[in-house]
Amino acid sequence: MMAYVATVGDVLWALFGFGLIALFLWWLGSQLTKLVAWWREQRGGSRKATGDAGAAPPIPGGRDLTDNARAVLQSVRDRVAARFAESFFENRRSLQQDKVFAASVDQVRALALPTEMLVSLAAGYDHWITRVVLPVLSERDDIPDRWLLMAIRRLPPAPWDLAGLYVLSLEKAPGEVIGNVLAKTEDVRGDDVVALIAARVELGREVVDAELMRRHVPITAAEQIQTLLETYELPESVRNTFAEWLESALDFGEAGRYVKLRTRPFGDGPVLVEGRRAEVADELVAALQESPPRSAILVGEHGVGKSALVGEALERLPDGWIVFEAGATQINADAMYVGQLEGRIEDLVQRLHGRSAVWLFPAFEEALYAGTYSNHPTGMLDALLPHIEAGTIRIVAEITPANWELLVAKRPRVQSALRALRLVPLSDAETVRILSHALANDGHDISTDEAVLQETFELAQQFLPGVAQPGGAMRLLEATVDAALESEATAFDTGDVLASLAVLSGLPLALLDPKRPLDLDEVRGFFNERVLGQEHAVGAIVDRIALVKAGLTDPTRPLGVFLFVGPTGTGKTELAKTLAQFMFGSASRLVRLDMSEFQTPESLERLLTDSSLDETGAALIASVRRDPFSVVLLDEFEKASPPVWDLFLQVFDDGRLTDRAGRTTDFRRCIIVLTSNVGSALQYGPTLGFSTDEPGFHASDVERALRRAFRPEFLNRIDKILTFQPFGREQMRALLDKELEEVVRRRGIRGKPWAMELDESAISFLLDAGFSPTLGARPLKRAVEEHLLTPLARTIVDADAPEGDQFLFVTAPHGAIEVHFVGLDEEQTGVSAQDAPPEAEDPVADAADVRSLLRNGRADPDAQRILLSQLSEIETRVVNEVVERKHRALDLVSSPAFWEDDGRYHVLAEVEYLDRLEAACRTASKLGGRLRRRLEGTSAEAGADANGSRDAELFNLLGFRIYSLGRALEGLDVGAPFELFLRLRVVGDQAHPPETELLFLEQLVEMYLGWAKGRGMQVEVIDRLGDQVLLHAGGLGAGLILQPEAGLHILELPGGDGRHERSLERVTVAVQVAECEPGERITESALREQARQAFGKAEARAQVVRRYREGPSALVRDAARGYRTGRLDTVLAGGFDLFAGES
Repeated sequence: MMAYVATVGDVLWALFGFGLIALFLWWLGSQLTKLVAWWREQRGGSRKATGDAGAAPPIPGGRDLTDNARAVLQSVRDRVAARFAESFFENRRSLQQDKVFAASVDQVRALALPTEMLVSLAAGYDHWITRVVLPVLSERDDIPDRWLLMAIRRLPPAPWDLAGLYVLSLEKAPGEVIGNVLAKTEDVRGDDVVALIAARVELGREVVDAELMRRHVPITAAEQIQTLLETYELPESVRNTFAEWLESALDFGEAGRYVKLRTRPFGDGPVLVEGRRAEVADELVAALQESPPRSAILVGEHGVGKSALVGEALERLPDGWIVFEAGATQINADAMYVGQLEGRIEDLVQRLHGRSAVWLFPAFEEALYAGTYSNHPTGMLDALLPHIEAGTIRIVAEITPANWELLVAKRPRVQSALRALRLVPLSDAETVRILSHALANDGHDISTDEAVLQETFELAQQFLPGVAQPGGAMRLLEATVDAALESEATAFDTGDVLASLAVLSGLPLALLDPKRPLDLDEVRGFFNERVLGQEHAVGAIVDRIALVKAGLTDPTRPLGVFLFVGPTGTGKTELAKTLAQFMFGSASRLVRLDMSEFQTPESLERLLTDSSLDETGAALIASVRRDPFSVVLLDEFEKASPPVWDLFLQVFDDGRLTDRAGRTTDFRRCIIVLTSNVGSALQYGPTLGFSTDEPGFHASDVERALRRAFRPEFLNRIDKILTFQPFGREQMRALLDKELEEVVRRRGIRGKPWAMELDESAISFLLDAGFSPTLGARPLKRAVEEHLLTPLARTIVDADAPEGDQFLFVTAPHGAIEVHFVGLDEEQTGVSAQDAPPEAEDPVADAADVRSLLRNGRADPDAQRILLSQLSEIETRVVNEVVERKHRALDLVSSPAFWEDDGRYHVLAEVEYLDRLEAACRTASKLGGRLRRRLEGTSAEAGADANGSRDAELFNLLGFRIYSLGRALEGLDVGAPFELFLRLRVVGDQAHPPETELLFLEQLVEMYLGWAKGRGMQVEVIDRLGDQVLLHAGGLGAGLILQPEAGLHILELPGGDGRHERSLERVTVAVQVAECEPGERITESALREQARQAFGKAEARAQVVRRYREGPSALVRDAARGYRTGRLDTVLAGGFDLFAGES
């Protein structure tokens, strides 16, 4: 019993809680209702006038205004804008009663502008001008016909006061104004609508009857019309008409959200219906008026004219018929529960019962699948068929012949339930006659001759093959007429038709117009600028474009079917994007499918599903239907399942694909590109761009792999198999340059007054980081982002922006990108002009020696001229010697026997070294150009800072690169190694503390690292073990400069008594140098092993290279280079090679 009482109590408490929740929801709903009502009344506040009351834009549409009229309008515009900034106008009446606004309108009225000019001003983008012009326009009796549509289109976004002025301007306008405005009652205040009706009825401009309402006003406006009847005083005849229309209007109930009510005229324009088509129209009207009525289905290809014929037939029905349109997708929208779709159809049928109503049903085949699922095989069609057979509803459906056959096979009942009326494509002569009739009766005064119409038909037939005639030709004609109207032309010719076709298809006009030549060299250049290093593939694409231009492609197949095969990251996808951009105007016309998503036979279902109807479907069918002119990219095609391969056989062969719903998609205007990696890794070794263990990458190996992977009947349907080669260093450099050009165009750099220059070391670093043996060029963008843009962003954010002729300089001295602004007094490796000791302390042995200029920090005009002169000599040598030497080396690389030669690594290393030398020369030339401009006085700071820090910094940058280039050229002459290993180890009798030895060892390591940073070289520590350090060095001229470093380096320290000569402590570090042989190096451990082997063969030199004495009388004595200097700090900072032959 107690349990029972507790249970009842729980129930009562629960009911009480639910009651409170319901009460709260009721209160919240009432508040929201009030809020919505207030918002609608105060809509002028939320739909406030747009525009800037500040700086006035040019007067729109005012090209033909006099200066006086323009001045008056500008003054009026500013005054009205300022008035709106002060006050709020709820509606047009409050605005018209404002004295400032009324005076402004009077000023415009006094200008006596032509009506056409008023229309142009009223249609402009300046709302202030529009407001003062509309009242003046409303007074004119010669308002053009087009103004009605222009004003109606501007109602929805306009605030209440402006919408009211638009309605005011229509009081004397020609046409059925009342019906059009009533269709927009949501966007206009009721008092404005009532005033318009009263004015037009009083002026005798219109008669309001039920037919007018049926022609223009959708049933969805019934609520607003009822509100007008209840709220405002209207003429009795108008009230009776509204009541009659409301009584006869069909309430669609829930389906009203999905149906589209059609009003007269039911077609898009006058249609020429003759011959068999006239008979079909008669049969359709007779079927609808039979007792009981009979539904009909028009069977014909897309574009054959089904919808146009239906519209013309419906015009023959008596007044009072209700015509609405709804497809399977609309009726089935949001139907989530079992039986919901069937209930929706039953409700609609009941509402249509006994009414003279016609349901237009496009794409009727969709009804077969709508509402079906695995455990429920019946759907919309099964729910409709009983009513169609009983004649309780009248349906006029459309379907293609293939889908009709499918429908009959699936549901044989449809053959007897629906009267099938077949339409066949028109003949050539009939189509041209249709075009002529449409042009003569479209209401526009635009003409052309018969020959142009014939050309229109032929162009549509060639370039719009997926649409039956007259649909394709009509679409092209309408686009041409629209373009003529926009340009205010009265006639058009074949050139205009071709221009419209170019817009419709995306094809370049040069490809369409037979009279316009297509320069294939320019086309090839277009592709080569975007796709680097794949000349063979580009050439094949250009050949296909030539076939399309000549009209020699097979019209029954796609425009081209290509198989791109090759290693990852070699430009296959980029070529497909470029093809889409050239052929169809945009890279967005690329439809890309990752075929690895279709590896199972079940995935075939998803591929055949239209994603616009089912979100689980692939994008292929929907995308091609939306943009028939597209490039279809089937990426990594070999990963798809064999059934998917078979599916595409019909696409490659016939250019058609039928989806699950039986609808056919036309691929004959597409270019299909398949990509594959099959066989591309067979001979692709780990060294970037070149093979090491195998004889190279060969297309024949790839082709053999393709024949093993794909069946012959599949490969036979491919127009061309294009093999993409791995990138060589030249292509890698070109790709990097392209990526850097995009970086420079970014907003953060583009808008700055300074430029960015990359040193050769930075370029080499990015090439190494941005290219991979397995991924090709794909990591390049990420490498630029990570290694260049990130430090660049930090530098821009942290540093003061440079001024004048300053710039960002990017280097990579220690295996990482470094960015700094040249000209911000940053410390440079070398001697600045301010810090240089007096000339007498270290006289210049040879003024023309770049090293002496750098060592003494000279940046005066004479030193600059010397530097530029030496740069010119180096540029000449690079052009005359280096380029030719590189070409000879590349010729060896292309030799078939090259990859069997043991010396191939040396040749490849030389090619890379010469490429870097060229790049460094280009960087030096850019720096030299900047220095030359300053020297010649073109820079704003040239005279003020001729010897200042900024010139000194630029001078040092250029000077060190000229020095390195010179040593590199000397090294080439004597065969100096490109890369070296240096091993530094402490030797001696251990008479001094170990920390002193290690400190000197680290000083020497830092000396070589500083030397590399100042000269754009690469020196990295690859191993440390106790008192031994292993370095790997490379860069232009590094071998020639560092070879003399082999031997003993001795640090001399003063003894306890302070006398240097008699009491010295010495610390010795032996430096051993060995050549780094070119070859395959992947890891740091492999590099250390190579160094171990190299030092096993190298000779250890015991002679003294350099003595370093610290203390007040610091001194450096270099036996290898034959100099002595007191500038110990300069030597230890990396300037040891700047002194030669001095005492």
